Amino acid sequence: MRSPARILVTDCDTLAALACVRDLGRAGYDVFACGVGSSPPAAVSRYVKTYRAIVNPWLNPQ
Repeated sequence: MRSPARILVTDCDTLAALACVRDLGRAGYDVFACGVGSSPPAAVSRYVKTYRAIVNPWLNPQ
């Protein structure tokens, strides 16, 4: 039996990302997420396996 595909959803600050995470999770995919901030809407979805906060590349380009 194959394990589900792993998918990374970025820019989790938007409601569109939340909808994407929910749809992918319901379809059986392993969903991982990253975005700016500690708790954007998609980060707290039950379908997200792991969320990682990242540095905003526009504010810190290094």
